[in-house]
Amino acid sequence: MPLPAEPALRPYHPADESAALELINADLLPGQPRTTAAMLAEALAGRSRADTDWWAELDPPTTDVATGPRGEVVGIVSYALRRKDDSGLILWAHCREDPLVARALIGRATDTFTPRAVDAFHLTSALTLGLEALPARHRPATRAALERYGFAGERRWRYLRRELPAPDLPRADGVTAGPGTDDDPFSRYLTVRQAADTAEALIGTWDGCGALWWIGVAEHARGRGLGRRPWAPPWRRSATWARRR
Repeated sequence: MPLPAEPALRPYHPADESAALELINADLLPGQPRTTAAMLAEALAGRSRADTDWWAELDPPTTDVATGPRGEVVGIVSYALRRKDDSGLILWAHCREDPLVARALIGRATDTFTPRAVDAFHLTSALTLGLEALPARHRPATRAALERYGFAGERRWRYLRRELPAPDLPRADGVTAGPGTDDDPFSRYLTVRQAADTAEALIGTWDGCGALWWIGVAEHARGRGLGRRPWAPPWRRSATWARRR
């Protein structure tokens, strides 16, 4: 049996928009709204509502597509140089988790920056609902391609989602709410104090969806499962990736 042909790579063209959106939306995690043409345009231009200052540090991104034997677009990758530390960043990539295409995309970006250090999926792009990092379990071929090129996972998060309303969830006593840190009218700091235990959370909205931005437990109360109650919703692990010189 003949081996699959290596995908060809070329610069992104505006005519690729529809195919690019299909690839991006095929990779969405549960609860994320579909990526629109306007969101894609922002990502291609190197802008994002989240991590705005970090995006401003980058050179204009380069975006390439991988094409199949009939010229169809089967993958897309965007990457940029950060001149302040002369490092490369792989910003986002999508390929329907085809291993051959994933290797071609990560290889193109990595080879472009050699011998610089390269980081991958460190910034929140305009394509996602404020989520950064690579959903490692959801994107196994991309993860394998990163590891093939010498990247290693670094910081890790858990992405959680719960349909609301959810009357079965337990309710903590003694919750106080205060204003959040931005202009979102729904942004709130929540504080729970039960005896000597203290926990805090920040909630808000993003493009019309509710978001639990972070939860913190006082140092003296950590390690006792206060952040993992029995209602625990579905979660997915994500990670940023770095490749050193």
